[in-house]
Amino acid sequence: MAQTAVALRLLGRFTHVRNIARFARRPPKLTKIAGKAAFSTTAAWSLPIVARCAEDDSDDSLAGIDPDTLSHEFLIKQASVVAVEAASRVLIQLTAAILDAHEAYWKSLNKLSSLLKRFETEVGLCSGDDSIWLEMIAIREETNRLKADVLSLESRMQSVSGLMDAMAQTAFANGAEYAGICANERLLSAERQIRSAAQKTAILEDVLNRAHRDAVISGADKADKAEERRPQKDVAAVDVGA
Repeated sequence: MAQTAVALRLLGRFTHVRNIARFARRPPKLTKIAGKAAFSTTAAWSLPIVARCAEDDSDDSLAGIDPDTLSHEFLIKQASVVAVEAASRVLIQLTAAILDAHEAYWKSLNKLSSLLKRFETEVGLCSGDDSIWLEMIAIREETNRLKADVLSLESRMQSVSGLMDAMAQTAFANGAEYAGICANERLLSAERQIRSAAQKTAILEDVLNRAHRDAVISGADKADKAEERRPQKDVAAVDVGA
């Protein structure tokens, strides 16, 4: 009990610890910071093993603390907290990368859909112009590359999810319950954001598929009408020659 009281008094002296505890009451959410996705809150147990007093650097009271007075349980708990924070950094960076990849893929899908709609309306006029075909090929290659990037990043999420689950269980087992709760909340928040992005991607892919289908049908209809008009012109030419 005495060791716990000393540790709590020590932690209470750090300004950044009090700030962390204040903001950690809010549920963790992903937000845009400088154009990048990041968690808007952090865990109250996000304490460094070695901390500096922010209020009074001249206070040498910390120097008199004997490391032998810290129990193994306390050190194990703090190590579990640090492990959760390390895994959370991987989760945050991977989630931001996945969301950015989805956003780039959306832009490419929209460009390709617009080009297909343009092709549908102008196919009869630009059939001899290679510019639209070259543009379509370039955008389709870009779209395929961006989709591969999304799938590659999302494939890593399974291992990171397992890592976060393992860190949460470790934190609970070692008495750092709040760190374990924060790990689960962060993982759920990240998965929710990725799932929402994937749903939007699926909608845009469906729009692209419909645009491609309409362009093919429209091109086939125009080709059939051209074939129907051609025999009439040939017959008229024969009559004139006769």
